[in-house]
Amino acid sequence: MKTVLEALKSCVGYPVPKDTIETIAVRRGIYDSLQEEINTQVMGSKAFALCEADIMKYLVTVANVSEGDVSISVNDKDILINTANSVYAKYDEPLIGVSLQPTVENLCE
Repeated sequence: MKTVLEALKSCVGYPVPKDTIETIAVRRGIYDSLQEEINTQVMGSKAFALCEADIMKYLVTVANVSEGDVSISVNDKDILINTANSVYAKYDEPLIGVSLQPTVENLCE
């Protein structure tokens, strides 16, 4: 059975440093669960989904991702951005590549 860390490492199909995944897990509050066996409860959690999205964000924002014969194409980056943004949108998180726009609300009505 895979651990939570192994599941996060394999979620994108590209090599991501363990330290990067651990930092993301700390930020999302699941660091203490990384060595536990993965289960449907963890995989269905908001924190796990946001960790996956953060890993995708990491891959598209690093200058050049390549290791051995593996590299990320522009098309792959677009797919990763769209996938991560769908998770971020679900949880009202800032989207990749979308600047925040101030909003105005009329409170007089």
